[in-house]
Amino acid sequence: MEGREPVTLRAGQSMVEPANVRMTGYNHSAPEPMRVVLFHVADPGTPFLAPIH
Repeated sequence: MEGREPVTLRAGQSMVEPANVRMTGYNHSAPEPMRVVLFHVADPGTPFLAPIH
């Protein structure tokens, strides 16, 4: 998350992303694919992703 220390999550763990903080995720594990479930809660019309600049 922009401006913060990296966070490592293991299988079964979860986290809440703060509002208005840019975030990028990476899969640093071996050959196993990463599976992620996201729940996006926002006011109607709020974009999910920021446009690429």
